[in-house]
Amino acid sequence: MIKSCERTAGALPGVEEIRSLAGGLCPVDWARSVTEAAREDLCGRGTMCRDGITQLWRIVDDISRGKGRSGDLDLLEDLCGVIETAGDCELSVRCAQLVRASVECHGEVWNAHITRKKCDALACRGCYTVHVDAAKCTGCGACAPVCPEGCIAGGEGLIHVVDSESCTRCGACFAACPAEAVIKAGAVKPRCPEEPVPVGSFGGGGAVRRRRRGRGE
Repeated sequence: MIKSCERTAGALPGVEEIRSLAGGLCPVDWARSVTEAAREDLCGRGTMCRDGITQLWRIVDDISRGKGRSGDLDLLEDLCGVIETAGDCELSVRCAQLVRASVECHGEVWNAHITRKKCDALACRGCYTVHVDAAKCTGCGACAPVCPEGCIAGGEGLIHVVDSESCTRCGACFAACPAEAVIKAGAVKPRCPEEPVPVGSFGGGGAVRRRRRGRGE
């Protein structure tokens, strides 16, 4: 490898980290973090460094956002091979090696992200939804003002509701909620009110409905 710069791969982890990835972590999100770190540290002098790493990041980022397509894994495999062969700096070669190792060691997880938009670790934005746990919500209203999209409805004393269609999964509401009532969910959605209701009025797996009176009552 003829180096075009003195940039090293010191900002990136070793291959063994992904081979023995701790339980509960997502190999796709891990690869996204790796490519992001490489992008932030690249010098841009070489083609594989400048364009190769950027393309890797775009493909992995799309998959993590639920925008993965059939053929993406083959594309990653080919691109990683080209970068490893023609890479002109240590950073680009290590990045490609790490992404390839993640796909090879956890291929079933990558496929689940692409075909089913499923992330068991609930780490990838495109593979989970955001909700407010009705049992934990205190109606304090801390979550709504920090939402940049304005997709959290509610008021003082009300169980807040997230509009999943508008939510960008930015994470601001998770940090803002003092009761830790804002939660992530995968394919199985929690039972939540469809619109804000008073705190304590939603339970037992569904909203409390008023009893209808019969004709004889």
